[in-house]
Amino acid sequence: MKVRFIEPGNRPYKPTPLNLFVYDRYIRTPSVGLNTLATIVKEAVDDTLMYSESISRLQMSDILDADLIVIGIFTFNAPRGYRLARYFKKRSKAVIVMGGLHASMHVKEAIRYCDYVLLGEGDESILEMVEAVRKGEIPSFAGVAYRKDGKMVHTGMRRPPERFETIPDKNLIWHYKKMAGHNTLWGQ
Repeated sequence: MKVRFIEPGNRPYKPTPLNLFVYDRYIRTPSVGLNTLATIVKEAVDDTLMYSESISRLQMSDILDADLIVIGIFTFNAPRGYRLARYFKKRSKAVIVMGGLHASMHVKEAIRYCDYVLLGEGDESILEMVEAVRKGEIPSFAGVAYRKDGKMVHTGMRRPPERFETIPDKNLIWHYKKMAGHNTLWGQ
């Protein structure tokens, strides 16, 4: 199985020679939440990687043959996330999942662009989603929404997570080490 996590950028990263010498106008810090989910999934799926458009371009050839693509969105990057979801739906056989604050608060909007929306914190539900995709099943656990026969199905809200010991593995973020050396990237 192959899983890719995508953090859309409001202004996707564009490398220029200027980036090496001038303080970038934008703070480019990949999402800690999405990185945490990628770290959790990496324990179960070896072929797991995260892309953040805040620090690099997406490697479409790597993403398009994934089995599961998870796109995390906030309000500022939701339009870009929706465009990416539409692009992946047309060109990939992957199951497309959206999550994040914006997707959780605007489920009816987000569900138009993907197969499933993970609601609330995904720290525990992400592995259940991976397992459902692996088995080719429709997720039935609490905290997911999807469309069936043109109508939205909502499986109910999930309890807040109880597992908080995961430390995000920055090595799962494509080009993180390369960018951390010279850009306005906060190491956190």
